[in-house]
Amino acid sequence: MKRILSNFCLPLVLCLILTFLQSCTDDDVLPEVEESPAKFERYWNLQHSRGDFGNLKKINDRLYFSNVINPGFFDMEDNQHVLAAQEYDMKFGHSFSELFSAGVVQSRKTLLVMPNTNFMDNYTARLTPLNIPELPLEAQVKPGWFEVPNYAINDNFIISTWDRNIFESGMDLFDNTFILELNQATSSFGPYINPTDPIVRKIKIDLEIQGATRLDLISAFTHKDGWLVSGCIGGICSSFFITKEGNATPIRSLDERFVVFSFIEGPNGDSFLSTEGMIFYSNNGDIYNFEQVAYSNQWHRLKFIDDRLITWVGTDKIYELKNYTDPENIEAVELINEGLEGLWVKDIELFNNRIFVSTNAGLFLKDLEDLWVYKEDVNGELSKSSEISPVSDGQ
Repeated sequence: MKRILSNFCLPLVLCLILTFLQSCTDDDVLPEVEESPAKFERYWNLQHSRGDFGNLKKINDRLYFSNVINPGFFDMEDNQHVLAAQEYDMKFGHSFSELFSAGVVQSRKTLLVMPNTNFMDNYTARLTPLNIPELPLEAQVKPGWFEVPNYAINDNFIISTWDRNIFESGMDLFDNTFILELNQATSSFGPYINPTDPIVRKIKIDLEIQGATRLDLISAFTHKDGWLVSGCIGGICSSFFITKEGNATPIRSLDERFVVFSFIEGPNGDSFLSTEGMIFYSNNGDIYNFEQVAYSNQWHRLKFIDDRLITWVGTDKIYELKNYTDPENIEAVELINEGLEGLWVKDIELFNNRIFVSTNAGLFLKDLEDLWVYKEDVNGELSKSSEISPVSDGQ
């Protein structure tokens, strides 16, 4: 009986298959499944680090990162190095140079300066009211804005601004913003700042506006032989270039409020900066001759990635700033951000052909070739930011 059923079923199955194949035409080809864009993947192998990351800066063959415990760097072999073996609560960003990294501890009573080439704790210098001349013992490092430090290190010089502890009464006003020349020494491991005698001299800022001399720094960026800084003095909030010897020059008219939130130098000698409501461009890097190219209603961070300009505002969205040298046609087109949804993007950097994104929930990575995929809106058109508009729209 089984044999009879088998002999009957086999021809029937073959007949059904043949009928199906004959019914198919070239027009019945199944649609190709579109490959989903690559997503940002979390970097899991973090040593001695918490999830909250801040500044990123590529210097030579290293990518330096800011973390709420300690700063550190990645090398070209994807090895992670953490500066200092003991944990410092350093929640106010970091400033990186080729030789040294600087950060502020949580109490804001100490500026730490660590050597990049040899990060043993006994080579870490501590700058405090105990060893900074003419600084009240109750003074603290003044906090900056978000992930943008209001102190910056340039070679063995560091600029910073200090303030009185609000819980301490009766403190007199003091010269709160100054430059410290640090006592650089050399060991077989490389240069470091002498931890037992870290300060060579304290340099005052040569700046007076309408009789006021007290400058409160808001942001500070290392630039050439000094710093591009923003701060308030005598009720005026503007930006200045300050040399290592303390000479200060305004970069804009003091009649307008001009506070820099992001400052970057491009690959072709050009430079960009963003303020509280505008984006500026200089085709030759002259910080005294910036041209406004866009309006913005957010504090935009800027970064060059592979000769292209991206921007973000601290949410989970990243944009490419297209036509950035054309004030009439500049626009911000949204990039695919899958993997970053709901996070706070703090900084972005290209290193070793990968995109590193620091967030309040850790580091995320994506290959460079996968970054330039644009997001579309519900109508299938490119999603563009309404927070950035060409200069012509404001005229």
